[in-house]
Amino acid sequence: MIGGFSSMASARLCDPMLPRLAAEFGGTISSVSQVVASFAMAYGLTQLGFGPLGDRYGKLRVIFFACIAACLGAVACALAPNLYGLTLARFVAGGMAAGVIPLSIAWIGDSVPYEERQPVMAKLLLGTLSGLILGQMAGGLASDTIGWRGAFWLVAGMYGLCAWRLRHHARATPSHRGAGIAGGWLGLARAYGAVLRMPMATMVLPAVMLEGFLVFAALSFVPSMIHERDQVSLSVASLSVAGFGLGGLVYAWRSQPWLRRLGEQGFARVGGALFGAGILFMLLVPGLPFAMTGCFAAGLGFYMLHNTLQTLGSQISPQARGSAMALFAFSLFFGQTLGVASAAWVVEHWGFAPVLWVSSLATVALGLLLAAQLARARSGPAAG
Repeated sequence: MIGGFSSMASARLCDPMLPRLAAEFGGTISSVSQVVASFAMAYGLTQLGFGPLGDRYGKLRVIFFACIAACLGAVACALAPNLYGLTLARFVAGGMAAGVIPLSIAWIGDSVPYEERQPVMAKLLLGTLSGLILGQMAGGLASDTIGWRGAFWLVAGMYGLCAWRLRHHARATPSHRGAGIAGGWLGLARAYGAVLRMPMATMVLPAVMLEGFLVFAALSFVPSMIHERDQVSLSVASLSVAGFGLGGLVYAWRSQPWLRRLGEQGFARVGGALFGAGILFMLLVPGLPFAMTGCFAAGLGFYMLHNTLQTLGSQISPQARGSAMALFAFSLFFGQTLGVASAAWVVEHWGFAPVLWVSSLATVALGLLLAAQLARARSGPAAG
């Protein structure tokens, strides 16, 4: 949970710092946004390297070394003499942080029986969500108090604490010499090829890619839509997205009793429906309070759907969970990137409404389709 908090706090820390960085380095907000982009790019691209490493050398051991490397990357950010150095250090930090959350989920899959897994993953979700929210807040607060360099020292301390907590577990983690990246690039290809041949991979990986495409295509433009429609500042409009995180926190708090009542199929159906209803409510009912209400419903629905997919993802390949979760994370990242780029083109030509309509209705359909696939899988000859 600490590692997830550290990774997500680090990911969001720079967003509110951009004006301060632009002032210090003599650039524009657009020019210094490469600091944010470098972290995101490295975080997405290096996912695929960590999975086989975790399967071969032990997931907790790889997380331990990733936290140490991310800590050093944050120290390099704090000491960066110029914008180029900061961008490079953020790239390194993003690349190392990429190993924490997917391998944490894979380790939960190794350690927790499937029937008990989703509530445990909800606790990890609580840490990542807290990191996202507090990282956004801390970036702005730190800029006005301890400065942006002080904020990176704080992030380095969080990664250091995570590594310190893992030090004994990392030493005790056994290696699996026959797994993962043995054989270099050819071994890497074989490891992922084996995962992709698993029957559940054909259900879960396309679903999470489509989920990332649809959800983030809509969310990326919610503040801009509210800013234009309701005539409020962008900073005020961005507050509406806080409702999304709050919905996730409520889900993490109540997931266990809800799961007993609804089951995985119910989570898929209700999650997709809640996300779709929240987005449409936000689109059709003007006003910031209603936008926050819609975001809350959308956040609650998204995390019901996404945590169900995460739990299924942890079961794609029990023999190579690290590789499977790395593919899961990469699929989500790829879908998110493609969705935001596609939505930007649609918004430029036709406005916000088509993006939000398609996102809401298609996510409802995705939840229903996933529930139907789960029902078939549970009733088929391979059930259980």
